[in-house]
Amino acid sequence: MKKITMILTSAMLLVASGAAEAGGVNHGKQCVDRQYISEMSFGHITGGGISPDGGNALIVHLSNGVNLPLHPHYNGNDAGGRHIIEGLRLAFAYNRQVSLWDHAGNNCDDFDAVRVHSDTY
Repeated sequence: MKKITMILTSAMLLVASGAAEAGGVNHGKQCVDRQYISEMSFGHITGGGISPDGGNALIVHLSNGVNLPLHPHYNGNDAGGRHIIEGLRLAFAYNRQVSLWDHAGNNCDDFDAVRVHSDTY
């Protein structure tokens, strides 16, 4: 009887921990940490699994050789995307490092969040 109770308790804890994790906050996966932008490509971009998104696509080319597209829901034709693009342009123009995250799938096939780093701090 004790063994059955222990097995059932373990199973319930396992299910509860999975449910808590599933309902938790998605912190995303950091794909790039403190890299410089070497160039940016805008517009009708295809190839490499990238959707042209009606001519609103963006790919960031980084100094470490990584090329990452901006998630299609955050491109030039989307309000949230315009803010991200402005931050990227600022980093590119003033030669600031960026960090990029992927919250959609957490597999770094694209990015949807940006941090622009200051050289001062």
